[in-house]
Amino acid sequence: MARYDEYAGWYDDWIAAPADDLVALSLFRVMGPVTSTAQRVLDLACGQGRVARALAADGNDVVGVDLSGELLAFARAADCRRITYIQTDVCSTDWWDGVPFDGVVASMALMDIDDLEGAVRTAATVLRPGGWFAWSIIHPLFPGIAQVRASWPTGGSYFDKGWWQTDGDGLRGRVGSSHRTLSTYLNVMVEHGFVLEAAEEPPWQLSPSDPPMPFFLVTRWRRR
Repeated sequence: MARYDEYAGWYDDWIAAPADDLVALSLFRVMGPVTSTAQRVLDLACGQGRVARALAADGNDVVGVDLSGELLAFARAADCRRITYIQTDVCSTDWWDGVPFDGVVASMALMDIDDLEGAVRTAATVLRPGGWFAWSIIHPLFPGIAQVRASWPTGGSYFDKGWWQTDGDGLRGRVGSSHRTLSTYLNVMVEHGFVLEAAEEPPWQLSPSDPPMPFFLVTRWRRR
């Protein structure tokens, strides 16, 4: 069972619309204009479809793939114009019809996927040469502050890679997270033929009296 299935209703209520979400706004900035001509876009690990709907509303044809049938039920219950949803393992391309995509987006998803190389390989396989891949993740270097945990396992260090779960009642306490070093992400992308074009680290603050911190990492890559 997909980790998100048990929490799909909670997640759908909790997650903000892209227009109200700091990291989603950064992702769309980094993604660049996708409205001049209709593009065929893959929403990799699309969840309940919030990014897919925003892309489709801008005139793009979107395919959203996700392992969680419960999250996809919420996606399909919303506006599905210009969107096709497929329940599948994003680390496989068995679902793909062979028609290349112009772009791939993965919104706050790669740290939810155990097989990072498999997910990146999927993006590289389905993209046309010169296509783009934009993704956002929890910043691997986020050190934590107050009750907000660091990106790496509690009691460990930045170099302790692997899946872990907080003891809190937030998202990472429910579904966990796969921590990887920044170099792991960069090297996997390069190994699969991607070239970095742009990056953002949108400032996040726990409170106005706390310093801004790098909680998210957002990047855009180009397939050679």
